[in-house]
Amino acid sequence: LVERIAFYGNRQGLNNFLKQPAYLGMGTAVAVSLTSLTTQLYYGWGLVGAFLGDVILGRFAVLLVSEVLCVVGLAGMATASYPSLLSRFFFFASLFGPFSIGGGALKSNLSTFGGDQFAASQSPRQAAAQKRFFSGFFWAINIGAMVAYGPLSRLTATGMPPLVPPSHSYFAGFALSAAAMLLALVIFLSGSRYYRDQKPDMSALRRCINAVRIAVTTPAGSGRECLWWRTLGLGWRGVSGVLRTLAVLPPPGVRFFLGLACCALAFLVSLAHPIAHLVLAVPGGALQELAQASVLLCGILLVAAVLLLFPVTLRPVWLAVGPSSAQESCQDPRGVKDAYDMVRCLPTAMVLTAMWAAQGFGDGINQNILQQTDMRLWSACDAQQIPGPMISLLDPLVCLASIPVLESKVYPMCGGRPPIMTRITYGIACALASVSYTCFFEQYRKSAPVIQCPTGPGSEMGPLLGDTGAQPLSQISFMWMAPPYMLMSIGQSLISPACYELYYCEVAAGLRSMCFAVNMLTWSFGAMLESLIYRFWAHDITNDLNNGHAEFPQFTAAALLAVALTAHVNIVAPRFQSLEETSVTMRSLFTQGPEQEPFLDGQDNEAFAEADEDLTSRKSPRGPW
Repeated sequence: LVERIAFYGNRQGLNNFLKQPAYLGMGTAVAVSLTSLTTQLYYGWGLVGAFLGDVILGRFAVLLVSEVLCVVGLAGMATASYPSLLSRFFFFASLFGPFSIGGGALKSNLSTFGGDQFAASQSPRQAAAQKRFFSGFFWAINIGAMVAYGPLSRLTATGMPPLVPPSHSYFAGFALSAAAMLLALVIFLSGSRYYRDQKPDMSALRRCINAVRIAVTTPAGSGRECLWWRTLGLGWRGVSGVLRTLAVLPPPGVRFFLGLACCALAFLVSLAHPIAHLVLAVPGGALQELAQASVLLCGILLVAAVLLLFPVTLRPVWLAVGPSSAQESCQDPRGVKDAYDMVRCLPTAMVLTAMWAAQGFGDGINQNILQQTDMRLWSACDAQQIPGPMISLLDPLVCLASIPVLESKVYPMCGGRPPIMTRITYGIACALASVSYTCFFEQYRKSAPVIQCPTGPGSEMGPLLGDTGAQPLSQISFMWMAPPYMLMSIGQSLISPACYELYYCEVAAGLRSMCFAVNMLTWSFGAMLESLIYRFWAHDITNDLNNGHAEFPQFTAAALLAVALTAHVNIVAPRFQSLEETSVTMRSLFTQGPEQEPFLDGQDNEAFAEADEDLTSRKSPRGPW
């Protein structure tokens, strides 16, 4: 809860701090792009934190170190935002350095560490409590977000005279976020004697990586190394061999490897524009050309990654390499089972990337649209205006209300909690409705006249400017922007607990943080996709949105969500296998190879017995849905 106060307390004021001339003055398009980049890096570091938590240090140690890094990063941001010490370099060094690294490591281990506190395999009551924990965890997150979007958003927007003058408002907001994170560290340490800390275990990850390696380097049905893999180290001869192999479509394992490589390259290419802008100080014209080139290249790489990964991860039976005889078997069935359970979650992760990109619009372009509506509490020209970020309070408030309603009313009325895929389907549909509404609302807002008020003691009239964005306000109430925030919140309430269950209960115990880091990578790639959309439409996102086309990014996000929803309903959800089904699939693959010859020995049967025992402890109840 307190960690979310710190995260959202920093994020909700970041957009205005970056774009306002009195502070960093980067403009609206650059500000929303860098806000998305912050989320991208924050969640991207989660993979490193998950590896350290699962394999090297343990989750408790990683959580402790990451909280210290977050305190250092937020304190550095507060110092760099002090008016007399304003430093762009020190601010971004703290933001993209210790804050992003520590926050990503913290996020990837926090929910899994909480799930570890329940002995789910020993008691059905504990297993049920563990399920409720993930909903409660999401509920606590939204309480923290509510505090951040409420008092903290007001503080960063207007200050708190006479205690905090407006010129020191962002310094006070970042400083309070640092204090909140320090409080979270104290609370975390106070209960250290009672925690159940799962020891780091390299064996599960090693088995999983080895199973994938064998599947990639060995074509199904043969016991020798794949020629395609060997040619990668043979210079130009290797390149020609690769091209010849691509002409006849590489094996599934090779396409899986190439898809992951495309994802990694897209992530790195997406950083070229902000690095050039912040570190290398590239001139404006060249910077714009670089932005367009990075958008094009990232788009190509992401499309290639989806085309390569999506077909081979729906039902990854290629992980079980069947040798031609029993003597050639070199795979560990338990490792194949763990890898299969993890890889089968990737199509869902790819579909949800569009969802998280659209969700990020709430703190980006939606906030700028909102700040050009009528933010006054009453109709007088000198009436007090609500700070734009405060409307984001609807997000946590709706989540806080919807979680208990779903758990206690809706799900029991429907005969039980719906399966994970069903909840994700309805969540994406809510997000699509939210973005579609905003598309048409922005067109309607621009057509509305601007509020006119006296500009001086005489009768001269001029547009009324907003207190937060200093842009003319349209004659349409800010309350008309409430529906998209509410719809997106309902979508999150359906999807987020489902994802916690998917990446904790449906995978091996030693891979839970890594799988949750995969979930975080979908948020990171969603933020990257959001940033790419902003860069593509940069010419249409003007400081005064009345002179631009802020609806174009919304239409793009709506199209992506429509594709994602169609793919999920027609392809991903029908082909998703439960734990029971994956166990049956793996047993059938390892009892008969491609030559119809059994090659399970005694050790393999023992491994499957262990897998079945682990399956029982991770089995999730299925309702009539």
